[in-house]
Amino acid sequence: DFIMIDFNGFTQAIDTVGGVDINLTRAESDHLNRRYGPVTIAGSNHLDGRLALAYARIRKIDSDFSRTGRQRAVIQALLSSARQKSPGELDAVIRAVLPLIRTNVSAQKLLSLGIDLINTRDYPVSQRMLPIKGSYELMYYRGSEVVRFDFAANIASLHQFLYQD
Repeated sequence: DFIMIDFNGFTQAIDTVGGVDINLTRAESDHLNRRYGPVTIAGSNHLDGRLALAYARIRKIDSDFSRTGRQRAVIQALLSSARQKSPGELDAVIRAVLPLIRTNVSAQKLLSLGIDLINTRDYPVSQRMLPIKGSYELMYYRGSEVVRFDFAANIASLHQFLYQD
């Protein structure tokens, strides 16, 4: 199953839940402030959709791995925000976001998953970044940076993460 959303839909989805709380480093805050004016501080910030997207897309201050970490932080913050909604509020959010996404999941199943957010409010969300540390090397190919990694080690790590075996 998949869910896809474009940048415009992403900003609208974040705004629909009322924004997200993100902890910014000094470098991240400085980057956003250079681009958008004095809008953030190092530390905790409540970001609207426009700033959450800008934060998730920061590339120049560190690595691509850090950028994907920022993307995961926004998704985690979005889930946390959604988990705080009442069933009625969450239903309204899901119905507002449905037209913004492309998916092969039925609207009924998405609404059911939304209700599951309420029932699992206190469950932790786990994540695993791939490739795992120590299993890859950065290389340059035709002027582009690429990652060469050990497939077997990463498949084993993902399998262990998903199935705890």
